[in-house]
Amino acid sequence: MRIAALAALGVAIFLAVVHALLQDAMHDRSVPFCSGVSWLDCDTVLRSKWSYWFGIFPVAFPAVLVWGIAAQRLISLSPRHIEPKLKACGIIFQGLGVVIGGAAVWFIAIQATMGQWCSWCMVEHAIGLILTGPLLIHGFRLATRLHYKAILLAVIALVLLIVGQVISEPNRRLSVTETEGRWHEPDASISLFGGAVKLDPTRRPNLGGSIENGVVLYVFDYTCHNCRAVHGQLTEALTQMGDRAPAVLVVLCPLNSECNRHIVETLERYRDACDIARLALIVQHRALRNYALFHHWLFENGKHLTPKTAGAEAKRLMEGGAVTSADQATADRRLEQDVALCRVLGVTGLPALIVGDQRMTLTSMTTGELVDWLGQAPRP
Repeated sequence: MRIAALAALGVAIFLAVVHALLQDAMHDRSVPFCSGVSWLDCDTVLRSKWSYWFGIFPVAFPAVLVWGIAAQRLISLSPRHIEPKLKACGIIFQGLGVVIGGAAVWFIAIQATMGQWCSWCMVEHAIGLILTGPLLIHGFRLATRLHYKAILLAVIALVLLIVGQVISEPNRRLSVTETEGRWHEPDASISLFGGAVKLDPTRRPNLGGSIENGVVLYVFDYTCHNCRAVHGQLTEALTQMGDRAPAVLVVLCPLNSECNRHIVETLERYRDACDIARLALIVQHRALRNYALFHHWLFENGKHLTPKTAGAEAKRLMEGGAVTSADQATADRRLEQDVALCRVLGVTGLPALIVGDQRMTLTSMTTGELVDWLGQAPRP
């Protein structure tokens, strides 16, 4: 039991550190032993609202506290201790058994619902399930009876954990008003972040409605799992808004160090991000009227997307026209500009929505909430 508790404590500390690192998606790092198959995705799980309590406190931190108490009590426990101390330990073990076992079941259920699994989280939960029975039995033997108050307090703690997660707002990081530089375009009619960013809305493709209804910036990567998940919601939100829909201007930000120098390590799933983004920019340049079709096709085929299949679809939409070196040069230049703008906007998580002087990472948001945010788009 002591070795298992120490192992769980080590995993909890590791997850707390990784959780902090993953909050900066522009400096994406691979979580060891948590990739290789589509359903194994630690960063998606750790960035979701379910990794927070009341949308503020990462649940990895109280896990360190709980496992720390369990490990300390198990290691320090000795038969030579006087009876009151043994009973106190028994009471604590009963409470810990309920909290650890209940939390393990809860978080396993959440990952099953998401369809995405965190391997390190599952190691911790597996240890929790294994230790639940021994902790309760050991606690009963030491305390000589069931301590209902300890169990009740543990149940209350579990209920608070679950309620705090269910009613919490989605994790919308970076709703702030600071930028990392200035960006001014000629003939700009949109001003963001107190004038630090000035844009000409006609210079980028519009996936939404009329510019007269307002303008928002949509920053994404076609190979990003979260971006694919949000794509359907954004499309539905714009459909619901109808004639009230604002213009949704595209800013591409591939999570690949080959074309984005702000990425520290390129994960395998982002291997083709730069090539796909260049193809999108080429379609924008050569056949702008068909770009929306290509945009939707890329997201709808995201799980099986390759530069070869995307290139074939791009060629079809460009009515068979071959990609020239001039097209490539134009795409490289525009991609460099988009990446630079992404940095100036201070985006550190994808997909991101820039509405007025606010930006947020859309990791979990209902269609209704998205409609409300789009309705706040500033007008030229």
